[in-house]
Amino acid sequence: MGRQKTNLETLGTLWPQAKLYFVAHAVVCDDDYLIVSMLRKQLESIGYEATGCLDPLDALDRLERDAGIRALFSDWQMPGFSGIDVLTVVQQRFPLVRRILVTAAPNEPEVREALASGLVQFLL
Repeated sequence: MGRQKTNLETLGTLWPQAKLYFVAHAVVCDDDYLIVSMLRKQLESIGYEATGCLDPLDALDRLERDAGIRALFSDWQMPGFSGIDVLTVVQQRFPLVRRILVTAAPNEPEVREALASGLVQFLL
């Protein structure tokens, strides 16, 4: 019967240009290990290198040390930092890095404002 396609593979089939928006190396930042693990596996299943971080400061440090990172997937709500805070720093210090906010609450005013302002380039 074959293996089932992942969500990102399905996206690539429906929208072939989608791969242009994904990059060779991405960082996934979330305080939930299961979310980090799941997103990393999804990215790796379609050929991308993905680094997981449970702490936003670790994610920023990795961006500082590796100029090859081209995307950051960040959770919206984390202890000590919001994803909006993290993505604001990324936008200022690493303008070429794509910013993807991971949230289960896309209708929160803060999330909508970040998306409308261009701070968040993608919402997952």
